Amino acid sequence: MYRRPTCGLERFLQLVSNCGEFTHCTMFCPDLHMNGLVGCTFTNFSFRGMSQTRDCMRSYTAKTTRHWYAVQELNLASKEFELFEEWNKSQVSNHCAYNYTDLPLQLLPRKLSNSFIRDLDIDQSLTPCKLYCAQAVILALRHALPEKHPVCVALSGINTRLSTPCCIAGSLQTVLGRPVAMK
Repeated sequence: MYRRPTCGLERFLQLVSNCGEFTHCTMFCPDLHMNGLVGCTFTNFSFRGMSQTRDCMRSYTAKTTRHWYAVQELNLASKEFELFEEWNKSQVSNHCAYNYTDLPLQLLPRKLSNSFIRDLDIDQSLTPCKLYCAQAVILALRHALPEKHPVCVALSGINTRLSTPCCIAGSLQTVLGRPVAMK
């Protein structure tokens, strides 16, 4: 799930950074049960750690706000979903903080930043202590899917410390198609 800017600060960040059309992304799980209800989101917003929530659900479908959102659908096999859910719930239970340190790297030119910013190694990706939204999406998918899965292949060239929602959407477009508006 991708979100377009919803406030002045996000529009400003969109203007001065390399983020593109979307300024936030989450992992929307329409079939996952939470508190007896179906559908939830794994996300991390600034000033909050990683969370599993239903707070965004109304925004996704409300006539006044659904234009902010677009989605690329990925169906996971049961084992893949178990790994995906396990990784996300682990970040929630470990109170994985928001990654303010890496977020400003989005302001650097890509060629420059790719040459000196190292991605997280495999051990760090299993138990990160801080994440921002795009990092969480990529690391969760890398954990859940086999290395040769088309989604992992599409994401393989992305340095998670430099990732953006648009970077993910563009990379997955060949596999999942363009993000489509919420209905």
